[in-house]
Amino acid sequence: MERINYKDEYINIFWYDEAEKLIMQLSDLFAGDITTVSRGGRGRNKIMYYNYPCSFDIETTTIKPGELDYPYAKDAPPLAFPYLFQFNIYGYVIMCRQYSEALNIFEWLAKYFRTGANRRLIFFDHNLGYEYGFFRSLWNIEPDGCFALDEHHPVTILTEEGLLFRDSYKMSNMSLETLTKDWAKHWKKDKEIMDYSQLRTPYTELDENTLIYSALDVLSLSDAIENFLAARNEKIWTKCPTSTAFIRQRLKKNIGVGAKHRTKEQADYFKLLEQQKITPDIYRMLIREGRGGNTHSNRAITGLLLRSLYHGDIVSSYPTQMVCYPEYPIGEWAPMDIGSEPETVELFEANGYCCLFDIALINPRLKKGVNVPYISISKMTIIHGSGMNATDNGRYISGLQAIRLTLFGIEWDIIKSQYDFDDAIILSGYFCKKGYLPDIIRRFVLDLYAQK
Repeated sequence: MERINYKDEYINIFWYDEAEKLIMQLSDLFAGDITTVSRGGRGRNKIMYYNYPCSFDIETTTIKPGELDYPYAKDAPPLAFPYLFQFNIYGYVIMCRQYSEALNIFEWLAKYFRTGANRRLIFFDHNLGYEYGFFRSLWNIEPDGCFALDEHHPVTILTEEGLLFRDSYKMSNMSLETLTKDWAKHWKKDKEIMDYSQLRTPYTELDENTLIYSALDVLSLSDAIENFLAARNEKIWTKCPTSTAFIRQRLKKNIGVGAKHRTKEQADYFKLLEQQKITPDIYRMLIREGRGGNTHSNRAITGLLLRSLYHGDIVSSYPTQMVCYPEYPIGEWAPMDIGSEPETVELFEANGYCCLFDIALINPRLKKGVNVPYISISKMTIIHGSGMNATDNGRYISGLQAIRLTLFGIEWDIIKSQYDFDDAIILSGYFCKKGYLPDIIRRFVLDLYAQK
């Protein structure tokens, strides 16, 4: 064991050669620190979780061609590799330097803590996707054991040995420095003591500051997670993988999801939901239509150096939209007539209805002077035409004889203002009454805004 003084306190670091014995002792010491959680049903549907939020992290070096005899071409990409692996198990820090040692430590943890299908030890990792990049071919991940936001950003990972990894960054939406500053009671991240410019390998002798920095990363993370979850009345095994999931859970409770007895307002809300059930066809249309914000550079000035700029920002735009605007579908969806003219959409929108529709545009082309085209090539279907003779970084300009778009009524005004076309025909569509979100939702948003 290596004992290091840090601000009049001692951090005890156990190295690989002591790890198996320590893990065996900890498994005996905390054998009873388990909570059994029911997944519904009987027998094997109960899972036991150790109550402590363990943590895991790696320290890496990134080298470029020419550094440390990196034998690749000058234009080769940077190469990153770990030089230190650190674990916090019930407040005890274990460190090692090699992949094989880290894998053995995981194996010992599973063996002595007797984890498996119905017993789990939970690790928090701040930016799990990074560690996953180094271990994805080495961990035995359960077939359905990875929940990810996309290919490179797992939120939770469950191994066949019963080790459950959770991304504390996705859960908190804070940097490790902010999370530990706001929520850790004893340990804090200390990035000031680390020399990030130094190149290190698994064979580099590490100074005390590097060891303290690395130990604090895992100690402070576990400390912060305990308090962060306790403040939200959550447990480490609660299914709240991302920061927004906490809000969703509170909202579900507020509207009466799972309640044995609902208030009249809650019951009325569920009646409204029943009225608004969508068909498979509407669902597919919503998937086709869905897109993010209209983020695009102005092609007339891209690449130019601009001066005397200013910017604007809308304060609390999301809650404002949710509370103050009567633009949400609040009734039953009804079909529009196939082959209708676009004026049908304009008529519905003018009379308090929102529209969702597929439309064919014949010979569409961007108007002169429009520098941020709205039609995304990935969101349109080519009906007729062999190619586009003009595009702008993924946006359509001209060149096709006919395309199909799925739009909301509010987008039709944008299309008309930006594009000319020979004809436009509604292929299919639905309309629904517009209005405010239900009061039970709006009050919830206002309460959260007041707490902010």
